[in-house]
Amino acid sequence: MTVWRRSADIAMGEFGISPFVATPDILDSPALGWLAGLLARKAGRLPARDDISPRRIGPAALPYVLLLRVEGDPARFLVRLVGTELVRISGIDNTGRYFDQLGPQHGAAGPYYLQLLEHVRADRRPVVLTANLFYRQQEWRRFQVLVAPVAGTDDRIDQIACAIDLPPVATAQ
Repeated sequence: MTVWRRSADIAMGEFGISPFVATPDILDSPALGWLAGLLARKAGRLPARDDISPRRIGPAALPYVLLLRVEGDPARFLVRLVGTELVRISGIDNTGRYFDQLGPQHGAAGPYYLQLLEHVRADRRPVVLTANLFYRQQEWRRFQVLVAPVAGTDDRIDQIACAIDLPPVATAQ
């Protein structure tokens, strides 16, 4: 079991990474449940690209999905889909940009996110990230992300699917 911890000196707060386990709270989550259920049904096998579609994700979860395409050697992660709620909360749509180009947006957490993505690609196993998040003058909020490798036709990891459970963000009065 791999568990990574990042100290509180990172602007985003403490990161916790743990192997994915299909617990009831994750399976029942409106944002994480679609991916958790898919992984549970696959019983240790990787999901395929055909397993990831808007219909299978569902309308409640789709606004909280991030899909990355894995390209090249060394691997780079191209943002293929950013859910509408993620765009609304962050104020930025990074579709079509490489994840390593988003450094200024992620601050000190950027290299850590890249390390996480590379770990999921190389290890070929899903993980759950729990951390704190600060968006656009809102208070710090705890969030969870289920990050899963997706196999292409040749069984290489060619995508990474992220289901993101964000607590509600207060609206300006």
